[in-house]
Amino acid sequence: MKTDLSVVVQVTERCNLSCKYCHLDKYRAKRDITRATAEKLMYELLNYNDRFGHFTWAGGEPLLIDDSFFADIAEYSKNHNQKSLDISHSIQTNGVLLTLERKKRLQSYGYKLGGSFDGCLDVQEKVRVTSNKNLSDQIVQNLTNGQKDMGLITVLTSELIGREEEVYANLKKMTARARINSYAPSGSGLAEAATLLPSVDDAAKSMLKFYDMWRTDTSDIILNPFSSIVRGFITGWVKTCDYSAYSCARILGVNPVGDVFLCSRSTHFPETKLGNINETTLEELIGNQVHQKVLDRYFALKEGDCKGCEWLSVCSGGCPIEAQSFAGDFNKKTYYCEARKAVFKKIDEDLKNDGNQIFAKKTRVFQ
Repeated sequence: MKTDLSVVVQVTERCNLSCKYCHLDKYRAKRDITRATAEKLMYELLNYNDRFGHFTWAGGEPLLIDDSFFADIAEYSKNHNQKSLDISHSIQTNGVLLTLERKKRLQSYGYKLGGSFDGCLDVQEKVRVTSNKNLSDQIVQNLTNGQKDMGLITVLTSELIGREEEVYANLKKMTARARINSYAPSGSGLAEAATLLPSVDDAAKSMLKFYDMWRTDTSDIILNPFSSIVRGFITGWVKTCDYSAYSCARILGVNPVGDVFLCSRSTHFPETKLGNINETTLEELIGNQVHQKVLDRYFALKEGDCKGCEWLSVCSGGCPIEAQSFAGDFNKKTYYCEARKAVFKKIDEDLKNDGNQIFAKKTRVFQ
């Protein structure tokens, strides 16, 4: 069945930080996307999709690119929207270059903004390495600017184990929408696995702490992946990519020269390349043998590592790129399998006891 797609586009491979867990190859070419490639990609996606078109402009650090590029992108989307689709654009930034003036300008072009913050200032300075240690305070200021209108991602490494309450409190001060991402060793980040990768038991305990704080919090903060997982339990499927083979297959990654990959985190794996948008149409790439790998993996896990698991429908065995990077096998289940099971079991119990009343409100599932 044909479905609409989203893309995460690396507008540049350059970056002004050197994050220890970065999934990009540190020896990458540091290329920037051209306007012609960006416009061709947008034309293809907006002609392929039937309902919406969502573009995430990422990197590297996308704000190393001049704002005139993002103004042009907004115009391209209008020019090529022949089907009158619901189009949205977002930029995922590390915050270093996001002044208040620039933030307002990008928002005036129609962009939603998301950022990255590692929960505690000292961890931010230690893991998201800068040439200026005092820059971390400025990053926090740039990501907030007295507002809470940016979604923030925090990566759960061993550095945050035992500091969950502090992290949660900091995120609540900074945003109304946050996500705790598990550290998935890949690319350059593989070299830091020995020091940054939490044990499965520590990861389980930490995720349960974050979940319990969110579950009992009377504020309106959205904390993923928990909000998405609970919605998945109620509605029947989880939408976030690393918990859903279906969603994973719908979110493509594109590098600066127009190479299309299964995922924005897999651009260092040639075997996950579908083709190049400058050389062929999106229609020809979608459903090809490489693209089919994500759904094939789900069925392989169903008869393999995850056979008989009651949580497969809300887990999908985890991220395939994590499996390929860390286990060397695309069809292996996630390193965090037992940690995920602990969270699923707790959510399942709470839903049965709650009758969906608190969770329906917290996840806005009926809105």
